[in-house]
Amino acid sequence: MPEFHLARVQPEAKPIVAAASQIYVAHARPWFVGLVLHGSALKGGFIPQCSDIDLQLYLDEAAFTPEGQLPLDLCLSIHQELAQIDPSPFH
Repeated sequence: MPEFHLARVQPEAKPIVAAASQIYVAHARPWFVGLVLHGSALKGGFIPQCSDIDLQLYLDEAAFTPEGQLPLDLCLSIHQELAQIDPSPFH
């Protein structure tokens, strides 16, 4: 599993980012290139119950259908697990 560096992540966001990272990697491992966190969860200045957590998942081209989309079953599986994460104090 890739090693995620959470030292610069805002303390309130660390458990959320760690859980989401594990989900993305577990489902996208064969095509995983990287996962980037940006926004207030990284830089600070978030507004409780207003700010979100911005993650960008980078995958190898082989992960995508000929139409340039991820397979629906993969998207649904990821979404189902991400929905189990409590994002508080983020939104």
